[in-house]
Order: sequence, then C-alpha cells, then structure tokens
Amino acid sequence: MIYTLLHASQFCYKKHLGKIGGLFEKLMILTCSAHISGKAVIHRKVSFSHGGIGVIVHPVSEIGEGCIISAKVTLGNAFPHGGAPKLGKYVYVGIGAFIGGGINIADHVVIGANSVVTKDISEPGVVVAGVPAKIIRKLTPEESKMLEW
Repeated sequence: MIYTLLHASQFCYKKHLGKIGGLFEKLMILTCSAHISGKAVIHRKVSFSHGGIGVIVHPVSEIGEGCIISAKVTLGNAFPHGGAPKLGKYVYVGIGAFIGGGINIADHVVIGANSVVTKDISEPGVVVAGVPAKIIRKLTPEESKMLEW
C-alpha cells in the first residue's frame, strides 16, 4: 500500500499536480502512519520494512538504490541548519534512527537502531551507531555484498 501511495504522489508532483500529490501523502499518513514526501528523490528499488510504519522523509531527502528503511526512521532537517539527508546505495537504516540535516551517507553503510546521525558518513562499507552516531567497525566484503538485494 505504501509503495502505491508513494509512487502516485511522486507521479503527481512530477506532473505539477501538487494538490493531488499532497492528497496521496495524507492518505499515506492515515493508512500507513508514515509521512514520506512525494517530492523526495526515492529510487524505485527502496524497501520500507514493516510497511514503513512511522517513517518520516523530508521533501528534499534523497534515498539511493537498494536502501532498506526500517520502521520509525526519520530523515529530516536539523533545525536551525536545515537541509535533508542524502543516502547512497545499499544503506540499511535500523529501527528508530534519526538522520538529520544536509548530510551525505556513503554507499554500503549500516546505521544502527536508534542512532542519531548528524554528520556525513563519507567512508563506504561501515557500521555506525550511537548518539551521536560514530563508526564502530568496517563491514567485511561478505557483509557488504549482503546489503545488495
């Protein structure tokens, strides 16, 4: 259901039908408890775990190919700095994580549950976790390959 509403909203915004796109966003909030903006750049091969329950995606966020977004994740701006995150390819975001501000996340990054990411993660193939999030280890080549679905 969430994918249908998201793709319908994205289609409407691309065709300059903002009010109808907004209506699909409202339906998404009511039916899926998610606020994923149709204005955000979201690759078609992105997975929202558990139907995207509680997910919030800022309108200028970007989510790359093969990303997995768990429930209750927020991709938002970090007041007062503004901006919104850009996720590379094959990023896994754990339950309850907050990624805020105009930051960039490299490819093949795992973000731990309930982590707060407020700075760029420019090194690919790492695991970050904590409040604030920091690199805790590198992924093995096998682990990195597992992110590609």
